[in-house]
Amino acid sequence: MSRRTFCAAAASGALLGMTGCAISEMGRYPWRDYDEHVDALLISANGNDLVVLGQQFHYVFTNVPMIAKVISSSFHRQVTVRFGVFYVAANNQVSGGYVLTAPASLSAGQTEEATRLGYIRGPSGVLTLEGRLAGTRYAGTKINLDGQNTLTRSHDISVKESVDGHAPSATPLTQSGDGKLHLFQFLLVFLFLWAS
Repeated sequence: MSRRTFCAAAASGALLGMTGCAISEMGRYPWRDYDEHVDALLISANGNDLVVLGQQFHYVFTNVPMIAKVISSSFHRQVTVRFGVFYVAANNQVSGGYVLTAPASLSAGQTEEATRLGYIRGPSGVLTLEGRLAGTRYAGTKINLDGQNTLTRSHDISVKESVDGHAPSATPLTQSGDGKLHLFQFLLVFLFLWAS
């Protein structure tokens, strides 16, 4: 997604609302901007951690039970994900938001399932679910995806970081000889999501 498209999406309301608290802090601290190209999205096998695998850094978000529930749903392959701006503090703590969108063409049963998960149906019938993310930014290392990138299109995230930031810690991600990725002791599973 181009930067222009992203900004237009943010201005539409949903992403702007998610980042409102962080935006209110921007006047108090000096920030610098960069774009992070996302290579893959992964979730830990226990459903607790979301990993945004960027080309520059790795972002690990904890306590993401709603995302785990959505990817276990019957309609998860029709879900589109859009991220708001990531804000990185001096200690490499990162926060941001996301919007998960499901199409109006879901079946009645799938629509009921989405509603139970917290999706809100808009006037056009499109269903959306917003959430917040909090975690840590780590130094990125080369990961051999071997064609496993499950994002359906190129995706960039706008990031604002503190100019007084410290160097991030080494990534906790490891890759075994068979190519599988792990976060600490947990296997990571690739997310099959459309990225808008």
